[in-house]
Amino acid sequence: MSILVTAILFLFAFTLIQALVVGLVKIEPWFLITYGATIITNVLIDPYPTTSTQFGAFNPYASIPEGIAILLAYFVVTAVLGLLLFERKEFT
Repeated sequence: MSILVTAILFLFAFTLIQALVVGLVKIEPWFLITYGATIITNVLIDPYPTTSTQFGAFNPYASIPEGIAILLAYFVVTAVLGLLLFERKEFT
């Protein structure tokens, strides 16, 4: 069940939220892991893309340090929450 929920979140929910935030509010969605994960593919593009308003569309791209910080923040938060939940379930 948890694998299915995670897959749905990554494939649909985060992408939909990012599209809505970028399309309607026009801010960089720095709080989404999918936004931070764009550095994985963008690092191969020369020159590295920057946030632009090309053709009237707002196209945000995370910088490399920003993307690493987002991914590390998600790792730390989920690791701490997972540890707390594990200890609560296993030892009480």
